Amino acid sequence: MKRYLTNNGLLDSFASEQTKEVLASLGDITFAQAFDDGLLSQIPILGTALQVYGAAHTFQEHFAVAKLAAFLEKGQGVNQEEKEKFLAQLGDPKKADDLAIRLLVLVQKAEDLDKPKIYGNLFEACIKEYFDTETLTRLCKMVDRAFFEDFEYLKNLHHGEHQRRNQDIEQSLNAAGFLRQVGADEGVMGGEEGHIKFEVNSYGKWLIELGLSEGPIPDPETPNTLP
Repeated sequence: MKRYLTNNGLLDSFASEQTKEVLASLGDITFAQAFDDGLLSQIPILGTALQVYGAAHTFQEHFAVAKLAAFLEKGQGVNQEEKEKFLAQLGDPKKADDLAIRLLVLVQKAEDLDKPKIYGNLFEACIKEYFDTETLTRLCKMVDRAFFEDFEYLKNLHHGEHQRRNQDIEQSLNAAGFLRQVGADEGVMGGEEGHIKFEVNSYGKWLIELGLSEGPIPDPETPNTLP
């Protein structure tokens, strides 16, 4: 029976030395050349994807594999011990497959390569026990609902960096689940309405500190705690 997370599936490809080596070598060649040379087929789950897409001649086929590669690229900080512990905690093979399918669906829904990288970071953070798989699923679905372009605004808001307030962006981030309302500014004379006040919640902090990270996810000081 096919296992999406294990047995050369998503987790094996995500946290393998072979994946790291193959994706690292892409710095010297184009992604199209990697297709033509069969380089990507060396990664188990990408090899399976290439079989599904055949020769991968169309843009859509290339893009589907590129999104999966962007997700896999973020697993460079996971070691074998962490991977085995994560699988042991999952226990039920069906639960593992359900998680893998949810991640794969979200990766393929992405309209660019940015969100798959975030999903990869969050998956790595989950393996390192920053949060459980239910929180991982929630976070990834929240990222799916949000505009990637709004995440820079979220970072600036969290770090207290000066930026022009945009109530529409804040409302959008609140609707996605990354902000919580903490009050409202009073209106000013002349009838101008006050602005709703928001602050970054725990999910927003996880996104900023982990999901948007450029490098490997560090080991948490205390597993399963809020950032």
